Amino acid sequence: WIIVNHADEVEFIGYESLESYARIARYRPIKEKKKTLYQVVLDQTPFYAESGGQVGDRGYLEAEGEKIPVIDTKKENDLIIHITPKIPSNPEATFYCKVDMHKRRMTENNHSATHLLHAALRKVLGDHVQQKGSLVNEKLLRFDFSHFAKMTDEEIREVEHIVNSKVREDILLEE
Repeated sequence: WIIVNHADEVEFIGYESLESYARIARYRPIKEKKKTLYQVVLDQTPFYAESGGQVGDRGYLEAEGEKIPVIDTKKENDLIIHITPKIPSNPEATFYCKVDMHKRRMTENNHSATHLLHAALRKVLGDHVQQKGSLVNEKLLRFDFSHFAKMTDEEIREVEHIVNSKVREDILLEE
């Protein structure tokens, strides 16, 4: 790691805000698919790191007229790591950090849908149904679950009806 500013831990503020100001604590180059990318750790961040099947945020860091894309956000050893294609000219600057709000909101919608789907599956198939994995991004969700038989067409339609009915209720999100 190349240390820029000392920060013992990273503060995640992404539930309260999708933008903030931050300083780079450290960075390092990495090789990925024959190109160099950079892992950047900020002292605080609004970027959600990939977790539990949900993809990490994208957005950008901006300072001194330079805009650096954040192409992914991951967690490693309790650090939130921002993947960027380059390092800013002045890593010691204070950066305006902005999450891609549309991507975050669409991903949140699909995350909520996994909970609705799980509840509907348990209602239709039984309480033994358990989530075994998932993929959640801004375009789709995949929900892996355990059940002792292939679902019938009628069971699938019933689950779809339950989930769609709940979506149409437009229930407020409780934080």
